[in-house]
Amino acid sequence: MRNISHLRQSPHERNCGAVCIRMLYKGHQLDSPAVGKIFKDVREELFPGIWSCRNYRMLQFFHNRNVQACMIYAITKDNFYKILDLCDNKDLDVILNHKIAPNNSEGHCTVYLGRDDQGIHISDPNMEKQSHRYSFDEYETLATKSLSFDEIVESYSMLIVNLTNTPQGMVTISYEDNAQNISEQVQIFDFLKDYNVQTLLPISDRRIEVN
Repeated sequence: MRNISHLRQSPHERNCGAVCIRMLYKGHQLDSPAVGKIFKDVREELFPGIWSCRNYRMLQFFHNRNVQACMIYAITKDNFYKILDLCDNKDLDVILNHKIAPNNSEGHCTVYLGRDDQGIHISDPNMEKQSHRYSFDEYETLATKSLSFDEIVESYSMLIVNLTNTPQGMVTISYEDNAQNISEQVQIFDFLKDYNVQTLLPISDRRIEVN
């Protein structure tokens, strides 16, 4: 299992994604902005006065800091777990995107820690303890987009981050890129081309460019 410095999110803000980013940096003993600054960078106003982290802004946060990252979604359950295993083997970190509770449409971010025969282990900034295990059936309920107004973009979404070995050069990544395109540009993600990954940046209709 991964050793992550567990942090709690604010009870008054939907800043789970910002907290997850901060946890990853602390886990690698890397400097990063404070949670409040990260939240300002990755949030959008969903409703008047209600701000929430957005996946494409989280992706942009990493790209702007020359960290390789990609967002994938709408994969099959089997491929989801195969990709998680490959991320373990390649020392890639994963921020999971799922519903905060089975009967709640609110989206939520957690840090993937690992899995065993019983289920998937996550570090949830909304929970007190550092590690929580969901059975595979429990996580399927959280990860599956069942209603049109569910805030998760699609079923089985994840943000894959390479904080272990980031090269100096960066590439331009847009919402139009598919797995084949991205694997040709970013070798660390080459394994994605073997799976049913259709789009890497699905939320926004704008291009995210890093020079």
